[in-house]
Amino acid sequence: MELRTLELADRSINVEVYMPESGEAAPGILLLHELYGLVDWNRQSAADLCHRRYPVCVPDLYTDGASKYCISAMVHAAWVKAGVGKNARLF
Repeated sequence: MELRTLELADRSINVEVYMPESGEAAPGILLLHELYGLVDWNRQSAADLCHRRYPVCVPDLYTDGASKYCISAMVHAAWVKAGVGKNARLF
């Protein structure tokens, strides 16, 4: 596994790259994590796919604490869309 950094306009994202040892061309896989972020299951799945000769990229979309922003923005957007006040409960 090689850790790379993807530079975007407003922030950087860490990407774990799993490359098979064989030099054969194969389709690549972009493995995305769920709401909980990058966990061991993602890494194990990437390693397994790599062992099967697939190149795999696993970006950590929550690099540098972006999870707080993403979750906060999602909840705020849901409140606005539902037309509820800041003290109302959605669920």
